[in-house]
Amino acid sequence: MKLRYTTLISGSSGNASYIENESDAVLLDGGLSFKELLRLTDTLDISLHKVRGILLTHEHTDHSKGVGVISRKLKIPIHTTPGTWERIRGRVGSIPEEHIRLHRVEDTFLMHSLAVETFPLSHDACEPCGYMVSSAGKKVGFVTDTGWIEDRLKVRLQSCQGLVVEANHDVAMLRNGSYPYPLIQRILSPKGHLSNVECQSLLLDVVGKQTVAVTLAHLSSENNRPALAFDCVQAVLQGFSQITLSVAPRYEPLPFVEL
Repeated sequence: MKLRYTTLISGSSGNASYIENESDAVLLDGGLSFKELLRLTDTLDISLHKVRGILLTHEHTDHSKGVGVISRKLKIPIHTTPGTWERIRGRVGSIPEEHIRLHRVEDTFLMHSLAVETFPLSHDACEPCGYMVSSAGKKVGFVTDTGWIEDRLKVRLQSCQGLVVEANHDVAMLRNGSYPYPLIQRILSPKGHLSNVECQSLLLDVVGKQTVAVTLAHLSSENNRPALAFDCVQAVLQGFSQITLSVAPRYEPLPFVEL
């Protein structure tokens, strides 16, 4: 088995992904209950005994609300930045000291046979970060909950065979929708979320011969549509016949993507 991944759920209601190789696995974010985690992983016949830890991107509840329970139930550590940990430590319950693994943005570390690279994101959270997970020469990068991507991150993402990238909103739908003006401005800001067009622009700078899979994630239920995001990004991937493009479902797992 090569490195493979799935998004279990994706969107403002909750976010969690699962990455594995033959012997080890990690969860990325835990914005769901343990009961829901069991239901979703059972759908894909995933055995959670391989999970070596949780990678937590930031403190917002749609990413973090279940990490405490998941950590205790599976007896696995939470890996996150000091800033994120300070924001969640009062609401995740009791976590053994050895299961609190703090790292800085742009750190690298091993989780058994899986290598993890971290990178800074631009979001209205305390020390948010993204992750790249690799094994045996294959790598997947997760870039969601950010309003801006710096050029040196784009260079690093060029090494990924798989990309999970935010396509949160269509700008026209957002501006003409029901959201209050301050929320619209927050989403559009450099510390908000990537639009379909911004996702398209990022991928233009990142994809290449090495890329085999792109998954669009964290779509807004009110200000986007899966087909709209897909068509926007597909337009710039037509020259890359080897790339499989998918959209992460909001409430159900994505079929496994193998790299």
